[in-house]
Amino acid sequence: MSTVESFRRRLEPLLRIAFGLLFLLVGWLALTPQPATLSSGNDKSDHLLAFLALTLLLRHGWSRRLAGQGVLAVMLGYGAAIELLQLRVPGRDGSLLDLGADLTGILLALGISRGGWVSLR
Repeated sequence: MSTVESFRRRLEPLLRIAFGLLFLLVGWLALTPQPATLSSGNDKSDHLLAFLALTLLLRHGWSRRLAGQGVLAVMLGYGAAIELLQLRVPGRDGSLLDLGADLTGILLALGISRGGWVSLR
């Protein structure tokens, strides 16, 4: 096993923990009745950056188990679930534009990830 591969294997658990924490934080921020105070001031950039970070963590935390297509499906499903659930939260509304910003972040992350953009293996 190469030094790089050994490093990646040791790093995966940390990436998985970071993913889990960010996943919970994004869900909580998205589903609280009052819009979050933790914001850049631009809702679409918040969505893009959150899903970019989540996708990078998911892609690299489970790189040996989850291919690009799986990452795309999981993250897009999470974004769609948030938007649907927001329809039931007072003071919130689901938006296809938000889901589009999520998808943009997901695709950018897959493009940054090794082999993600060219080949969704």
